[in-house]
Amino acid sequence: MAEVCKPLYMAEISASDKPNRKIREALKRSGMRQWQLAQLLGIGESTLVRNLRAELPEKVQADIIELINHARR
Repeated sequence: MAEVCKPLYMAEISASDKPNRKIREALKRSGMRQWQLAQLLGIGESTLVRNLRAELPEKVQADIIELINHARR
């Protein structure tokens, strides 16, 4: 009988291995959801999720983290 394997897209990826870890951690600390950040950025949630799949430039990450921190004050 053939061995059943999970497709690669279903493989578990630890939070430390995901791109844009600093943004993800800032969201978690603040309690903000991705859809809420997307609203603040003026983009759709699916656009935000797609953008977070690849590492963003440091300046962009810093700006987003600043927005997250400012929104939760």
